[in-house]
Amino acid sequence: MRPLAPLLALLLVAFLAASSGCSTRQDKILANKRLLRGPGGLGTTTRLSLTPDRDTYVGTGRAFFSPTLLVGVDGPLEAQSYFSTSTWTLPPATIPQDSIVSITVVVPIDSLSDAPNVSSFIALSVNIGAFDSSQVWGTGPPNGPAPGLTVAQSDANIDSPLRFALPASYYTDYLKGWGAAPATFPGFAVVSATANALVKLDAGGAHVDIVYFNRPTATSPSSTARTNLTRHFSIRSPLSPAPTGSETALVLGGDFNTGLLVRFPSFSVPEGSTVNEATLRLRLDPSFQPFATGDTVRITVQRVDSTWTEAEVSRDQLKLDTTTLGVRSAIRVSAQDSLVAIALPPSIVRYWSAPGAVNEGVLILIAQPYYTPPILARSRESILPIELRISYTGPPPAKF
Repeated sequence: MRPLAPLLALLLVAFLAASSGCSTRQDKILANKRLLRGPGGLGTTTRLSLTPDRDTYVGTGRAFFSPTLLVGVDGPLEAQSYFSTSTWTLPPATIPQDSIVSITVVVPIDSLSDAPNVSSFIALSVNIGAFDSSQVWGTGPPNGPAPGLTVAQSDANIDSPLRFALPASYYTDYLKGWGAAPATFPGFAVVSATANALVKLDAGGAHVDIVYFNRPTATSPSSTARTNLTRHFSIRSPLSPAPTGSETALVLGGDFNTGLLVRFPSFSVPEGSTVNEATLRLRLDPSFQPFATGDTVRITVQRVDSTWTEAEVSRDQLKLDTTTLGVRSAIRVSAQDSLVAIALPPSIVRYWSAPGAVNEGVLILIAQPYYTPPILARSRESILPIELRISYTGPPPAKF
């Protein structure tokens, strides 16, 4: 029986070798099939290129509280700015009326804005009310909060701030009372007296200076009590011309601070798929005005959760998700540009493709739009509309 042992061993080695070869060939076949179904055997990769089924551009009538405020008139756009404070800094109570040298309301012009034409502006005392987004254009005569007494006038010049000189009598007539009870201060409005300029203001630098003599001796120098106008906002007239829903170009940004409403058709991504890409592509209209050298903008994208139509002219009533979906910073628009791409998170693709999901598209805005011309993006009525590119790879194939 012993001579049989080496023979059995040889037969066993041959069997194992044959089995191993068969397994290797099978693995190669399966691997090839997996590769045919997608990179790494993850399944089929699908790419979608969606164009909008709805798009338009919308303005806002609400007060805005950005560091840059607007005042003046530029074509159909009219803007007014309002200033107030909750705390006053006044001269000592012992200072008599005849020691007040001057009272000046100072509103700096934004150093980054274009040089304004010379234009007259008037400061008014007004009953402003709440400093929140409830303030909208047209709620008082003639527009915005109701103006009261005309206080002073100033001219705009890029080399100096707006300076409104108030009568010295205002110290005892008004300011002392406002200092004792700040809630009674009605505020200041800065409105245009002419229609030849739109000026951008640096809201953070607005203040009231009271120059006075504190006279312990006949030669004492003057002193200044400064009150910073820490509360401020602007309102502007409604978007004009209003969109009709049939434009071939959509206006993004500019002094009206318009936003783009864009919705893409519903789609479905299979459960278990991997989302590789979600990119919003704005095709620029060739008639846009290029930015000045060095100017850039930041574009943000938010999800819209309420219904809208292409007849919309305002975004004030929209329900928006507070999470920013996408951001594209430092965009420079030149004559050679034809596309702005904004990456969106894969989560929005899954959200829109979930059963029963609300798909009302996105709102696209420019942060601080007042320094650059508006961007013109082609609409769905054009030959190169805005596009949403989606790529996903299906789940792995079943194992053999």
